[in-house]
Amino acid sequence: MTINRLPVAPQNAQVENEQYAALTDSDLLEQLSMGRLFIAQTRTVVERLEYEVIQRAQARGAKAIITERYTAELEASVTYDHSRFVPLLELLPEEGVKDAYAPQHEETVVVPAKWFTQKAIKWANKVGGKALNIIAEARMEGAPRVKLTEKGNRNA
Repeated sequence: MTINRLPVAPQNAQVENEQYAALTDSDLLEQLSMGRLFIAQTRTVVERLEYEVIQRAQARGAKAIITERYTAELEASVTYDHSRFVPLLELLPEEGVKDAYAPQHEETVVVPAKWFTQKAIKWANKVGGKALNIIAEARMEGAPRVKLTEKGNRNA
């Protein structure tokens, strides 16, 4: 299997944008579809390559694979099964237990005020007038995204 190098992004983004602006709507959407497919395929290849690196390193009992050009190190987050810490209660000094262990206890928690948006909108619709204006003024549009679907392909 050969993986080719990806093209380098052009230095002049304005020229690139002008090229896209010259595309017809049909060609623009076709290019977008192909670009997304390329990204998905590339992501799959990268995931498979990373899996193979992990398999090879683990088979060697290693934490890394090193070549002349690259070093691939295995990293993993660490968590602990705290139920297995119970014997530490007998082994740590009292100061250590006080520092590292909080026994079960009750706490009073201050819960900040919160609006349930959909319910507030429902009630504003019932009340109308100023309540609807407040809702409208509070609305914030997010950054636009493009949802692209291919006709005849429900998984696009």
